[in-house]
Amino acid sequence: MRGICTVVASVGVALALCLVPTGSASAFGGEQLYCSVGNGPLADGACNQVTPTSPTGVAYHVVDQSGSGYSYSWTLSGNYSTLQGCTSTTDYCYVTTPNVSDHEIIATVVVTQNGSSETLSATAEIASVCGGVFC
Repeated sequence: MRGICTVVASVGVALALCLVPTGSASAFGGEQLYCSVGNGPLADGACNQVTPTSPTGVAYHVVDQSGSGYSYSWTLSGNYSTLQGCTSTTDYCYVTTPNVSDHEIIATVVVTQNGSSETLSATAEIASVCGGVFC
């Protein structure tokens, strides 16, 4: 009888262990694209210039990622030069832009993880600078 109880208890423990989750879960879909102009704060989806500098740096960064295995496809529109990132393996894109006129730089990134994709975008508002002040 004692042997049967031991077997039943062992089977019960083994079944219970099957119900315990293991590994890291991936909750794809909560990612966001933040941007920052110059030394301004990171903002979700849209950002603008807070200090009159020229040329102005713009940073885009995918945040709230979960797990690993991400890839990125960056597309930008507007008057800019790429500084760093903006590749299929980087979750950030740094550019510079002149301040000769008010304009926007729109970044769109397709984020892919384990076959699932989503498209994120953010818009940076750039103000023209004249002699160290906003025009």
